[in-house]
Amino acid sequence: MAGNKVATIEGRRGSKLPMAIDLTNTILGVIESRATRPFLIDAGSGRGLTFAESHDLAVRMARGLRALGVASGQPVALCLPNSVPFALLYLACLYLGAVVVPLNPDLGRRDLVHVLGRSRAQVLVHNDQTAALLRAVLDPEEQSNAGETDRRGVPWPKMVDVETLLDGVSAAKADDWRPLAGVSPDDHFSLTFTSGTTSRPKGVIHRVGSLIQSALAFNRAVGLGPHTRLFHVLPMAYMAGFLNTILCPFLAGGTVVLGPAFNVKLALRFWESPMAHGVNTLWLVPTILATLLKADRSRAGIQYCRQSVETALVGTAALPVTLKDDFEAKYDVPLLESYGLSETLFVTTNTLGDGPVAGAAGRPLPGVDLEVMTDPRADSAAAGGEIMIRAPWLMVGYLDPATGRPDPLEFGAWFASGDYGHLDDEGRLFITGRKKDLIIKGGVNLSPRAVEEVLLEHEAVEEVAVVGRPHDFYGEEPVAVVVLGPGFGLASVEPELKDLCGRNLSDLQAPAAYVAWEALPKSVTGKVQKTVIRRRLAEAAAR
Repeated sequence: MAGNKVATIEGRRGSKLPMAIDLTNTILGVIESRATRPFLIDAGSGRGLTFAESHDLAVRMARGLRALGVASGQPVALCLPNSVPFALLYLACLYLGAVVVPLNPDLGRRDLVHVLGRSRAQVLVHNDQTAALLRAVLDPEEQSNAGETDRRGVPWPKMVDVETLLDGVSAAKADDWRPLAGVSPDDHFSLTFTSGTTSRPKGVIHRVGSLIQSALAFNRAVGLGPHTRLFHVLPMAYMAGFLNTILCPFLAGGTVVLGPAFNVKLALRFWESPMAHGVNTLWLVPTILATLLKADRSRAGIQYCRQSVETALVGTAALPVTLKDDFEAKYDVPLLESYGLSETLFVTTNTLGDGPVAGAAGRPLPGVDLEVMTDPRADSAAAGGEIMIRAPWLMVGYLDPATGRPDPLEFGAWFASGDYGHLDDEGRLFITGRKKDLIIKGGVNLSPRAVEEVLLEHEAVEEVAVVGRPHDFYGEEPVAVVVLGPGFGLASVEPELKDLCGRNLSDLQAPAAYVAWEALPKSVTGKVQKTVIRRRLAEAAAR
């Protein structure tokens, strides 16, 4: 790895993984071998589709896109809520060789204009729920207000309703086209946009083969297979909502029970669908775990989880040790934490065969190499350094807005994750925080996550975010923003938090101030927006 390293480098290399795959046999082989078995089940209606039925509908959708002029390599934007048609459109674009551009309806209007403009999509698929939103986004006045996010003279996409795509356009004309004809593992397949927690969303481009290889490696590590029946509640417009919860179970020959994207209302009846459809596998994120612990008051979910849930997977954000312990104690199911990014796909995972280690995000998957650039300015050895990743399924590159094509990475390049962490002697990865979230106090790097883990041990603290605020002498100092449980007030809790930090942290790490908020700002994917927190604190200080 080229470049000047800060202090030492610790590294772990995964075993070798061959990249050659037969795309047609891999995809269509699953369809043929599982033809009569259920693949997609709508959690609301209970209606299901077998693998063969899903394939037939995806073929009709692909033909419909062809009738609209979509050719191999061209982008197709999808703006839909979590649904069976959304999942089928991923498959249809794969069959056609089109580049799928999923759009989250919950994005702000300006970000939607930005994403849609950058994508240069030829066709935009919607349903009744998203049509009005998209017409407003495509309004000429809205486009002119988009500033640098306009399409630079590129025509806006042709809008088509998903039902029309299935029932009308697809009947236009049949020809001798066949699914996956001419599609190569090296072809671009997905253009997903990051959630934009610190800046405008960036387009991440992945190849067909990269996504499949990453999914297969993850399936082997955690044991997903034909027996898997997974409950899908992640936003389908983001990488985890496709790779983790559609492609992985598809390639495993399993079943996906499709629910709406998780929210507080769903938490109150979260276990109804898993119980109704025999779910045995969950894919969760830390915010879902925290919400269920707070909102789920029934015994039914606890009993079902203990009796029927075999695998509970967690990813997309750091999992606090206290949250993991509390969830496992309540539901009596081990949580398998993994680590990955939109740019890198799966990197590490814990497995059922590996003994649990507090705070570990698991070992590298086969084919993945990790190196950590340790930093002598860190407050402790545990803070580690920036995690560098080399994987066979690394992204092609970020979308270049000027050309509409990727700015490619070098083959075999190392990717700077922006995450801080360290590796233990057994090769397990521990995430200690985001590089951009580091607090530099008196020239020493402090890990906010280390402070957050301590504060979460207090029974009153439901959520916490530690950020840096300007200081005349030290440069920065840590401030803790806490969300307290019912019946607790900051005046009575703050002395106990100070004592807790005094016993477990260095003087440099201990927060200089505590602030109580009703909720922490989060992105549409559930990640805490620390840039927003810092801005709000600065605004409050300026009043």
